[in-house]
Amino acid sequence: MRQVVLARYYAASRRRWRDWLSGRAVDGAWFNINAGAAQLLAVQTSEQVCGRVPEVLALVRAYLPPEDPRRIAVERRFGTAHDLRSSDLAESDRHLLMVALHGAYFQEAVENGRVRRFRNVLLGTFLVLVMLVGGVVAAGMYWPQVVPLCFPSGEGLMCPTGPHRSATGGDVPLVALLGLVGAAFSAVRTLRVPLELPTRYSLTVPLVLLKVSMGAATAIFGLVALGLSALSEVNSQAALLFGAVLLGYGQQLLTGPLDRRVGGLLRSASPETAANAPDQRPMIT
Repeated sequence: MRQVVLARYYAASRRRWRDWLSGRAVDGAWFNINAGAAQLLAVQTSEQVCGRVPEVLALVRAYLPPEDPRRIAVERRFGTAHDLRSSDLAESDRHLLMVALHGAYFQEAVENGRVRRFRNVLLGTFLVLVMLVGGVVAAGMYWPQVVPLCFPSGEGLMCPTGPHRSATGGDVPLVALLGLVGAAFSAVRTLRVPLELPTRYSLTVPLVLLKVSMGAATAIFGLVALGLSALSEVNSQAALLFGAVLLGYGQQLLTGPLDRRVGGLLRSASPETAANAPDQRPMIT
């Protein structure tokens, strides 16, 4: 009952920003729930313990590597848990199940902690990019010449907003918007992952936010880099706009490794994926 009360306390504190970011609320609630579930094995009847053996086997195989002594002992003692009778259950079996279940829950917490820390890294990088892109957009609006996005075209300049004598304050915001659109097309690939893995934390939204902000940055700085290079004259506004969208989509070259990293973390933290050696964990591509 004490752990039930503590779990409810931690669950209620998840609305606090600091507790949500540090994982104290979610991890504290799950720690007490899991600890109580493991301790119940000491007081439940033999029939109830036999009914929980498949649960313990599933969690042990999901989080403990094959060479772990606790997993080896549980699998050797209970096998597939078929035809298990309460009369076959010894007192030492309860302790074995408790130790193995505690180990599986601990490893689950470790893997979910890795997911949470990576989520915080993604969100932190997103905030830095937002401030960077926001500063560049503001500078481009008030001082258009500071962020050159126009290309020579005949006697004037071809800018993202059209042909002009000089750069305008709408060029940088327009390019940033088109970069967001291009990155949004790329983010659709992230949402098309065919397997939804249950974990305590989700990485989909932070990853999409990072991709979108990265798309705006690559569109702006990509066009600036092209303008500073020895590029021939640009006579079409459509070509500039399409180039901004293409550069926004091109952020996938930078964020593609993050997709694979996210897949690996989610598989490691999911109870639906069997535990393997760390360098052999399957990854979503």
